Amino acid sequence: MKISEVPQDAIKTMAGEKKALYAVDHQGEYARTVTRGWEAEEIVLTQVIEDFEVKAKLAADRVRRGETSPIEYFKPVQYLFMLMNITTCKRKKSKITHFC
Repeated sequence: MKISEVPQDAIKTMAGEKKALYAVDHQGEYARTVTRGWEAEEIVLTQVIEDFEVKAKLAADRVRRGETSPIEYFKPVQYLFMLMNITTCKRKKSKITHFC
């Protein structure tokens, strides 16, 4: 992708932040540039977060009933938070809460 073609859709999950990526410059060399995200990224990230939230809730319910280990709950939650940090979504509050 050329630098001039890098999408700048200002997606919500980026929370106004930018992230670096590489694209081809006018000399045909890879160069670092920034993006504010693009629509496809927003759609996929939102779906992944929603899926993790559902899985975490179901796992928490199983833990409360004594049917499984808390590891089943915390492993996907850790992955979700890692994913959110990678995509600069860390400022967005997650609906996931720890169970009591």
